[in-house]
Amino acid sequence: MVTDENGCSSSADYLFTGEENLDSNWNVLVYPNPSGGIFNVEYVLSAGDNVMIEISDAIGQLVYTEEEKNVSGVVKKQIDLSNLAAAVYVIKLKTHDQLYQQKIFIR
Repeated sequence: MVTDENGCSSSADYLFTGEENLDSNWNVLVYPNPSGGIFNVEYVLSAGDNVMIEISDAIGQLVYTEEEKNVSGVVKKQIDLSNLAAAVYVIKLKTHDQLYQQKIFIR
């Protein structure tokens, strides 16, 4: 629970850790951020690997998931979340040995 200087308080069931890139060797770009709901995602993998992309809302509920199989090289894709409400979301990209996560903002 958080209380401000005016005595107003609020609580949430989901905690943002502030850790964004958990694997500093994986170069991932997510832009523009914030956006109206359309995000570009770019990443590079040197060897063929499966990549799971997950986006969750502030309470941890998955709102988008996609798996790309046997990916290598530079990957550029566009994700359309324009049907979602303006809010903070978390995008995660996972391989068998790497994890990247970042907050994204839909305005």
